Amino acid sequence: MNRAVHTMVPPPISRILPFVSLLLLFHVSPGVICFSPPSIRVDGATRRSLCHESGKFAHSHSRLFSSNTVSTTTVETSSHPPPRTVSKFVALMAGQSGGGKEGLGDYPPLAFHPDPAAAEMEDDFHLAEQQRTLPLRVAILPDDHDDDDDHDHSAQEQSAPGKTAMRAPLHGLRRVHYLPSLLTQDNVSHILAAVRSPSSAAGFSERDARCVVAVEDGVPQRHETLTSVLVPLLDDAILPSCRSVLQCSTLVVADALVRVYDPKDGKEALPAHYDESSFASVIVPLNPRDCKGGLYLQSGCAPASRRSVPFDTAGDAVLHRFDVMHGVHVTQGVRYSLVVWFAETKAALETRTVPWVAAASRTSTHAAYLHGTNAKHGQFGVPEDKDGALAEYQWAAERGHAISQYALAMWWLRKRDTVDEASVAATNAQVVRWLEHAAQHGLLEAHHELGTAYKQG
Repeated sequence: MNRAVHTMVPPPISRILPFVSLLLLFHVSPGVICFSPPSIRVDGATRRSLCHESGKFAHSHSRLFSSNTVSTTTVETSSHPPPRTVSKFVALMAGQSGGGKEGLGDYPPLAFHPDPAAAEMEDDFHLAEQQRTLPLRVAILPDDHDDDDDHDHSAQEQSAPGKTAMRAPLHGLRRVHYLPSLLTQDNVSHILAAVRSPSSAAGFSERDARCVVAVEDGVPQRHETLTSVLVPLLDDAILPSCRSVLQCSTLVVADALVRVYDPKDGKEALPAHYDESSFASVIVPLNPRDCKGGLYLQSGCAPASRRSVPFDTAGDAVLHRFDVMHGVHVTQGVRYSLVVWFAETKAALETRTVPWVAAASRTSTHAAYLHGTNAKHGQFGVPEDKDGALAEYQWAAERGHAISQYALAMWWLRKRDTVDEASVAATNAQVVRWLEHAAQHGLLEAHHELGTAYKQG
């Protein structure tokens, strides 16, 4: 199964928008959920969840692979499943044309501030030496919220047992970490050299995937040059640092690859999406000064909420959990980006499940929406449960999550075909109510459907 799965806006009745899965993008073979278009799924699985322990964080360092797995020239696969001959990334990282209409420069930069928790982490010997001398920074993303407060929250709580009683908006839950010098300049140079060198051992068409894969679903792949360079960095720098910052000692690497974005091939953009199938993702630009455009984060449903990530230098990194929507758009030059997806535990990686989504759905509208989508489709180990999915959408929608509001509107629209004539007017009112809320946040699909509804009376 794939590691990143894109979950997108539910398909509008009038049209189905295009789909792409990432990483910034998110694993369904990834589990990524695209924000702008409706949801078209690629099989696979991604995992993520929150792992906070009380008291001082205790880091237990377990290597990605056993010490006899990696040598300086090759990766032995005797103790692992064989590398993939058909990779999930061919579909997941295919990308789309950005149309040349908008680039990263069009988005205001995301503001990072000193991380108040960094003092404890800087003394952690597992953080890379260069990170101890540079300040770790953090950005807290806002959420969509409704201007009015006409919701019956007591009714919602009854429809979604076990949910924490919190009123919209739910702010301050999503943090994005900026890790300066996660990799050294020598590390970056070695990765770029490995990616640019020919490799007859590649197990699938890298031209189609537009990426070079070192690890897929926890298994080292056939690109020997990159794997031999990257796996030690995963073990000794990337995984320990991310465990420390996220305070999750059980974190494991699920996927690691270098994605290449080139406007000349017409696949230089990845639409905004959630990395649902990964507990957390880290993105490391390898040549940020050689191109224009790149990574952006989208805090709400509307493109107006997008913020570019101003990387200081190659080797700096951004780390975020599954509930942060993001995308990529390169407008000039060739961009090389290292992407690593993590599972919260080895068990989640092996079972292709996402327990962190269900756990966070008690307090996060984003997680509730994702958990509802998993229940709707019966994916990532969640049993199919249409009623349960509706309850999740309702809970998130009442707290201002625009995509959930749109999903509810589409549910009421379908329900209209099953009610008697006396109930049609009340059902139409629900459709319009939720479309208006979603449109208020700037969700383009909701604007389109609402316009159609008004036009048809």
